Amino acid sequence: MGPFLYLVHSLMLMVSFVEFYGISTMKNIVTFIFLISSSFANADIDAGKEAYFMGEYEKAHAEFINDASRGNSYAQVKLGFMYENGWGVTKNYTTAINWYQKAAEQDDPEAHVLLGKLYAYAKGVKRNQKQAEDHLLKAASLGHHHAYYVLGDIHNDIYAFGNNEKAALNWYLMASEKNAGAFLRNGHYSKGRGQWFRLLTVEGIRLTVKAADEGNIYAQFNAGLRYYYGEGIARDYQQAAKYFEISAEAGNDEAQNFMGQTIVIQNFINNDKVTADMWFIISAKNGNSVGLDNQRKLEISMTEEERINAHKRAKNWLESH
Repeated sequence: MGPFLYLVHSLMLMVSFVEFYGISTMKNIVTFIFLISSSFANADIDAGKEAYFMGEYEKAHAEFINDASRGNSYAQVKLGFMYENGWGVTKNYTTAINWYQKAAEQDDPEAHVLLGKLYAYAKGVKRNQKQAEDHLLKAASLGHHHAYYVLGDIHNDIYAFGNNEKAALNWYLMASEKNAGAFLRNGHYSKGRGQWFRLLTVEGIRLTVKAADEGNIYAQFNAGLRYYYGEGIARDYQQAAKYFEISAEAGNDEAQNFMGQTIVIQNFINNDKVTADMWFIISAKNGNSVGLDNQRKLEISMTEEERINAHKRAKNWLESH
């Protein structure tokens, strides 16, 4: 008999002593047992999490299975993901979907995202755009705003619903507005937060630039990125600076940082350090950690007079916006 079942059995035996102990004492006993049983359940979850993130999937499965069966949505999602990918178990989309659905019934947003992807990519189910979008929109309504980015992805992928650039851009911009798109981490494109998206077809770039010209600050930032990195279009730092500056002036901290970077990269030797540093300071003051790093690095090579000037200009900008 496992510890949880043992405690439940003990509780049933204790009920017979109510007449001797009294109702209030029995309530204390019940509360104590509930807390102890909860600690056992949490121990299972913690052990499962540790094993899962260490890549010990067979152990994770053994730890999660009881919690999932008792209705823990976190364990259900992790089991589903293990069955979807064949981690520690034989790959089985049907079993994965079953666990995801159980978690989704409890309004677990990650479960809805994973179900949405399965319907989009026809894994274990027939491709179904309505089901995919319904699950992803449900996840977004539950506060998992990266689901908007996933909606962009599935309309930007020929293996899902094809290159529907107009729909993809709409969803990407919604994700960017929620800071739930993508970002650059250690030189790698990472999804989950940030304002970045990659709509790199000719039509996708045209629509992004069009939205930028119409005033969307997140489209402006991403149009700047296309020109800055030369993604799907010829690299052009002047055009990049044009879109970064418009977005930066509107208060976009990512664009503010890239405005500084663009000034520096156009001319490593004779760049306008004061203006570049001003943008890094503004970006940092608005919470951008990369902007802060860039500020510190650039100021090493600046004179005291240049630093004072940059900080003064940044202060004036922040006070006027």
